[in-house]
Amino acid sequence: MERLKILSNEEVCRIHDTALGVLEKTGLIIHHEDLLKKLLDAGFKVNENKKRVWFLLSIILCSRFPRPTRFQMRPPWCRLGWGRGM
Repeated sequence: MERLKILSNEEVCRIHDTALGVLEKTGLIIHHEDLLKKLLDAGFKVNENKKRVWFLLSIILCSRFPRPTRFQMRPPWCRLGWGRGM
């Protein structure tokens, strides 16, 4: 069976490059204090008051920052108890 291919390789690369640009130029707000400290220690630009991190492509692409073997993302409403039993 042939796999359905919605995006071309060029389109996937363009999305990936754009996402990396957003991480580098706009940054990401992270509320986890331990992760903020680890990113700061690894050389990322961190605004601790606003909890914003700018991801430097040189660090990301050189794999200087250790990656976890697994992680779990939860929507914000999980912490608030919304959506249970619905």
